[in-house]
Amino acid sequence: MTVASLAQMIQSSDTCYVRRLEKHLSICNARPQDDPDYIVRNVNCPPDSGACPRRPLTQYTTSQIQHVIDKINSLYKEHVEGNIDSAPDMAIHSAVLEEFTTAGRTESSLRHLRQASSILHLVEAEGLVQEGTCYVELGAGKGKMCSQLSVFAARAWCGEGGESRDSGDSSVVLVERAALRHKRDNRLRAGTAHRLRADLAHLVLGRAPAVRDARFVVALAKHLCGVATGL
Repeated sequence: MTVASLAQMIQSSDTCYVRRLEKHLSICNARPQDDPDYIVRNVNCPPDSGACPRRPLTQYTTSQIQHVIDKINSLYKEHVEGNIDSAPDMAIHSAVLEEFTTAGRTESSLRHLRQASSILHLVEAEGLVQEGTCYVELGAGKGKMCSQLSVFAARAWCGEGGESRDSGDSSVVLVERAALRHKRDNRLRAGTAHRLRADLAHLVLGRAPAVRDARFVVALAKHLCGVATGL
């Protein structure tokens, strides 16, 4: 059997030299593994009953699509338009300020930082910052520019920065289904950050050790969509 065919059993893009194959198969992130206790397959996915089968958009006529658009616009005008309360503008959160004021930031990166700052302010305004809290970021990625809530949360509330409001036994958990390298949370203190490799469709959050052992749990997310919104 060739190296390529062995690798394809795990991941089609995965290749290595023959002499390194045995070691690679033992450490490859894509290798088959037993699921941890907090993974229950399709626990957050409704069973496919066939009552509402999925169909690609190309199978719908233009008039059918337009009918849905018109219905959404009608519901928006009837129930939403004019009833949206805008949150007041707030200063950039102290945990975000250093990166926000770094020279050379693009408008796109500044927008992400403003969003992170707003979420941190909202968590504090709701009185959710307490000792013994586990702050869970859903869909954390590498914990970098597009999604770094957990890093800022650790800095603000878990004793990772001088401005921290809570240096007690709080922690952050980053949930991401992909296996990623060069993760920013690697820079945080051991015990402060915990990473779960899990698809939100299969995640029983309360069984994760850091979450199970916490007195309080606060979930944070940006750009969350799909099955994950049912959590």
